[in-house]
Amino acid sequence: MVAPQPPLPGLKGPTLVCLAKGFRPAGAALSWSEDGASVSGEEVQAGVAQRQSDGSYTLSSVLTLPTTRWRSAHTFTCHVSHSALSSPLTKSVSSQQCSL
Repeated sequence: MVAPQPPLPGLKGPTLVCLAKGFRPAGAALSWSEDGASVSGEEVQAGVAQRQSDGSYTLSSVLTLPTTRWRSAHTFTCHVSHSALSSPLTKSVSSQQCSL
């Protein structure tokens, strides 16, 4: 997971990016949670798996948050699910770990 970035043009607040790369076969799924509760809707921009020249795949998902929500000390987690994994991989971040 990439640390939050200042808002990009067209985005409303801090942005978290989750990137899964180098997986085979296609079919990975990325999802977000906030303090354990699923996050979806306009805040999440899911990418489409891209096949790389070596036959592996890359997939990303972007979570854009209001600045006040980011600073609320909640923990945001990206979940990666894939058939090759026995359980989803997760990576978490909160505003206490990094700042804008």
